[in-house]
Amino acid sequence: MGMEKDEIQEFKEFFLKASRQTYAGDYPRTTIGELAGSNAYWFGEKEDLFYCDCYFAPGDKGFGTITIWRRMVPRWGMQYWGGVNPRLSKTAKRGAIRCLKAALRTAYGSDLFIGGRGPLHFTFPTVVGVLVYENHPRDPHESDFTDSGGYEVIYPADEGKETVWFRHDYHSMAL
Repeated sequence: MGMEKDEIQEFKEFFLKASRQTYAGDYPRTTIGELAGSNAYWFGEKEDLFYCDCYFAPGDKGFGTITIWRRMVPRWGMQYWGGVNPRLSKTAKRGAIRCLKAALRTAYGSDLFIGGRGPLHFTFPTVVGVLVYENHPRDPHESDFTDSGGYEVIYPADEGKETVWFRHDYHSMAL
C-alpha cells in the first residue's frame, strides 16, 4: 500500500507540524505505561491522522521511533538512535540537547524536511561555547519523505568535528 503524491505531501506537512510542537517545541511529554522508561509525545490534530514520538534515554544513549497512523493503521515511521558523549559534563550534555532541539525547531519551523531532522548546518551559542549541528542525509540534494536516512552530529565550533558531543543515526520510510 504505497502513498500517492498528495498523501505524501499531507503526511509531510503533518509530520512537520507535529514535530515542531512536540519534542522540538513545548508540548507536554508523557509516558506509555506499558513501556517502562518511555518518554512519549502524542499529537493528533486531524481526525484520521495521529503522531507518536516514543523514545528511551535512560543514560547517555537512547533510541526512539516516530509513527504516524491514518485511521489507526501505521503508514509512516522513523527510527533514530545514538546519544551524547559520556565524557561530557552535565552542562555540556544539556547544551548539546538544547542545540539539537533548536536545530530541529529551525528546520520544522521553516517547513524543511531534510530526512526528518534538522538543517544541514546550524550554529547555537551555549554557556559552554558555540556548538555546531550538522545533518548528513544520504542525499543532501533530495530528501524523500517515503525513504530517507542519515546521521546528525553536534560538536564545539572551536574544537571541530574531531570532538563529537552528540550523534544520532536515523532512517524513515512510508509503510
